[in-house]
Parts: sequence; structure tokens; C-alpha cells
Amino acid sequence: GIITHDDVIDVVVEEATEDAHLLGGVDPLRDGYLETSFLTMSWKRGVWLLFLFTAGMFTVMTLSSYQGDMKTPELEWVMVFVPLVISSGGNSGSQSATLIITALSLGHVSLSDWWRVVRRELTMGLFLGGGLAFFGFIAALIIAHPPHLMHALILPVTLVMVVTAGTLLGSILPLVFRSLGLDPALMSTPFVAGIIDIVGILIYVNVAILVTHYF
Repeated sequence: GIITHDDVIDVVVEEATEDAHLLGGVDPLRDGYLETSFLTMSWKRGVWLLFLFTAGMFTVMTLSSYQGDMKTPELEWVMVFVPLVISSGGNSGSQSATLIITALSLGHVSLSDWWRVVRRELTMGLFLGGGLAFFGFIAALIIAHPPHLMHALILPVTLVMVVTAGTLLGSILPLVFRSLGLDPALMSTPFVAGIIDIVGILIYVNVAILVTHYF
């Protein structure tokens, strides 16, 4: 009935390994990497890949629904920056999710701190998005040569909104999972990035349509 320090270390290592696998979008392995059979490994990775593939299909469907609107001469250049926009949002969301999941695991953050987390990540998103927006504006002018100077604002405005949305969603979703009694690590960084991809497309395209309509 005696619990040794080795037992405690084993549990800590097991929990840390499980969280690391979930954060990477892999069903946790029971055995070591080399000891896990090929079929077991392919199943644990394939299920998540299929799930994320499905999420990616929603991104494609969202973008394709705006295909007709984006074929105008004023908006053709906008499509060049789609990968930049969704990656910026996905990366910011993944950063926030990783930080909050780790903080929850270590006890540095609890559900009662949700408003402090939201305020902090909102401010962080606006600050980081603003920094990227500066470079985005320059990139839009140099690379795309938009037909109207005001149209170059599409990219920086979108970056601020998408990065802020990413930091907020990345921080809120793990808290929601914890409140539901689920493991926050299930909100893996690839899953967060997939959600932000869809949100990013919606924001980017609608900002582009509004700016070109009024300017």
C-alpha cells in the first residue's frame, strides 16, 4: 500500500505524454513509439487525420461558396493571401490553446479565471494582429499591387480580426472543455487551427467584399 516516488513519476510522465499526443492531434499511445504496431499507429493517427481532413473540407466549402464574388478584377489579388491569413489565425489560436491547456494542467489557471484569460488574450490578439497588419499592408502593396490603395487595407484589417479571433477561440475552447468535464487537451492545436481556418476565410472574404464595395 506504499506509494513510492517512482510511482508518482510514472503517473506524471504518462499524463504528460498523453497531453503531448493529444495536443499534436494523435490518439495517445499505450506503449512506446517503437513498440507500437504499424496498424495501431496508423489507426491512432488516421482517425485524427480523417477528422481534421473533414474540418478542412468545411474550409474548402466555405471558400468555394464565395468563388463567384472573388472573380471580380478588384478581388482577384485577394486570393493570393488566403494561405497567409488562415495560417496566421491558426498559429495564433494554436499558441493560445497550448498555453491555456498547459496552464490548466499545472493549476496556474482555473475556470474562475476565465474572464482574466479572455481579457488577456483579447489584448494580446489585438497587439499581435496589429503588428502583423503593418507587414501585411506592405506585403499587399508590394506583392499584389491592388487596383486601389484603400483595397490594400483588406489584408491588415483581416489580420487584426483573424489573429484576435484565433487567440480568443484558442483560449476559450479548452476552458469550455474543462467546464464540461472533458480533457482540455482534446482541443488539440490542429483542431483549433481547423476551426480558425473557417473563421478566417469568412472574415477575410467579407472584409474584402465590404472594402471594395465602399471604396
